[in-house]
Amino acid sequence: MLNFAPPTPEALVCGLRPKGVKLNVNSAPGKLPIAEHSEPASGSATYRVGEWEVEPNACRIIRGNREVKLSPRSMNVLGHLAARAGEAVTHEELLNAYWRGTISSTNAIHKCIAELRQALGNGAGDPAYIETVTKRGYRLLAPVQRPVDSSGSPLATKSQQRGPVGAATIAEAPAPTGMRRNIRKIAAGMICGSLAAAMLGWWMWREQTRDMWFITVGDRSAALLQVELEGDPGELGRSVQDRIITGIEGAAITAVSALDTRAVGVGMRQPGNSLGVDYLVTIDMREAGDRLQASLAITPSPTDQRPHAEQFQGSVADRPRILAELIDHTIADLRVLLNAEDAARMAAWGAQNLHAYRHAREAEAFERSTTVASLSQAEALLRQAIREDPGFAHAYSSLSGIYHALGMLSADTATRERIRRAMQDLLRDASLRLSDADAIASIETQYRFLSSANAFDAEALWRGELLEDPKSVEALRRYGELLLGAKLIDESQRYFEHAIGHAPAQSHASLAAYYSSIATARGDHEESIRVLKSTLEHYPDYTLSLYGLVRALGALQRYPEATIYLEQLRGSDPAWAYAGELTLLAQRGAIQPGSPALIEAFANPQATNASRGIACFILGDVECGVRYWREIEPTFLPLEWQFISGEEKFWAPGVVEDPRYQALLDELGIGRRWRAYMRSKADELAPITGIALTSAPPLEDQAAYSR
Repeated sequence: MLNFAPPTPEALVCGLRPKGVKLNVNSAPGKLPIAEHSEPASGSATYRVGEWEVEPNACRIIRGNREVKLSPRSMNVLGHLAARAGEAVTHEELLNAYWRGTISSTNAIHKCIAELRQALGNGAGDPAYIETVTKRGYRLLAPVQRPVDSSGSPLATKSQQRGPVGAATIAEAPAPTGMRRNIRKIAAGMICGSLAAAMLGWWMWREQTRDMWFITVGDRSAALLQVELEGDPGELGRSVQDRIITGIEGAAITAVSALDTRAVGVGMRQPGNSLGVDYLVTIDMREAGDRLQASLAITPSPTDQRPHAEQFQGSVADRPRILAELIDHTIADLRVLLNAEDAARMAAWGAQNLHAYRHAREAEAFERSTTVASLSQAEALLRQAIREDPGFAHAYSSLSGIYHALGMLSADTATRERIRRAMQDLLRDASLRLSDADAIASIETQYRFLSSANAFDAEALWRGELLEDPKSVEALRRYGELLLGAKLIDESQRYFEHAIGHAPAQSHASLAAYYSSIATARGDHEESIRVLKSTLEHYPDYTLSLYGLVRALGALQRYPEATIYLEQLRGSDPAWAYAGELTLLAQRGAIQPGSPALIEAFANPQATNASRGIACFILGDVECGVRYWREIEPTFLPLEWQFISGEEKFWAPGVVEDPRYQALLDELGIGRRWRAYMRSKADELAPITGIALTSAPPLEDQAAYSR
């Protein structure tokens, strides 16, 4: 009896089916599938199509030194067209020959033809090899040459050379009529039994197989197993599968039939090894009563990433929504995994969850806007990323940066206190869940800065960071801000330059924005405007850049242009827009100290004590400014530590030298005593940073130094 053996894993990956047997999957229930004998049209021998030598067994075509690999199904289609060279082969004929029972759409045929045309070197508009027969099918135009024997006749196939099974043996030993009749019965029984066993084995093997599609983007690839739904003839699964494939932009698709899932080892730890792909994607769907359940699994080849799994379920009546969610998630996941840049970044960030990584990537876009609204959206996305991947160190670090930025921009004490508590909770969770000591230390530093009571606390914090790491970009930047507020402008610029020198290239634009503050502190409003406008090219809604442009343009009496940026600021951050509006009104002289217009403007609930005081100082009303700044919200104190020297360039003449103003700065901890303290500490850091003091004390401090 003949023994049926399923194809080897190598044959399965090449998509080769057992010769001479094709299943009729439409057999009646309870009966064995009917076998149809159909030797491949081209056989297994090498033949020529035009200038190409075709090797069916190797799934390749050769022309001179060029070799092109074909998918097994495309090779079968080429052989079929070659056997009917010059004739039109219909779509139905090809579907019945190679896709029977697995597909009802001609899309798969189109893909095979496209692959053949690309390999052979012609397109649909120039059919040197394959011509499209409108509404019918395709025709092979190139001449076909088959191998010949010594007599000049085409070689017969192996089955033709062999003749009927057992015929030679029977002819060699003639037997009596009765014996011959018995031998024939025995032989016929053996053949029928062998054929039945072969068909049963094939049917059992086919039950363990699923068609597969290779998806390639650049040098990364995934294998998508045929999507199946229990009890469905295949239309729904194919629809899901087609929508996934077409949704992955820039992907090259290769179809392979009859993949043995046992050979692949779906349950194996690293199944991609056996297929030579980076990821194996399996989607299974089943209906249980009125419930639809679908599962997605993306299993990587040997990497540090964990398998990704998702479940989608709901009522059968809600099928469109469930399937749409399944398809969208699969496409989004594969777009990340098959993108080399995303894959490298995901590994560098230490993300173990695809959704967590995607949320962190989406948060980056909101971080760039740097408005309270956009930062709040980034906060929500990063919180979600941490919920889905509690060990995602990058998400913790990014969230601490968001909290710091929100603390800087928040316009009320209650909001700042909420942010400080949120940062405290984040630090506690990070300490419990993360093993990344650097990430925990970074979060702790940000928390301490938000909790600093005055400029002296902030200086001690960043000086300690610099003593530990003189190349810390964050510490260099923050200390440079403090130096700027202490009117050590030249030293501040060199600290910023050191920060840029040690920062990655993608951070240079945000660091360069600080040059606008340096230019403003020097009274160079034109340079400040230039830098701020270049910053907006990278961060279109950056609150402090918009506010800075309103002030600088107003100082140069370019009021119409300033109004444009004020409107943009009003759309992104109303609280800061009101501060800019007060500043512009004061610069234009539209309101005067003690005027009803000023009183009405200050009565607006969006006006903060800080913005009211700024307007008073621009108008030259020191008493008014001192009154509001004595009640200044803690939220705005960090801004004053960093940018007070720049702010003073907008004050009316005489405000800076006024004893009441200097006394106010001392009360806030940012006056003469603090400026002298900063000079001494910066001098101590000079051997560490290589930045020596060269700036003379400001005029208002020189009398104190002379004493």
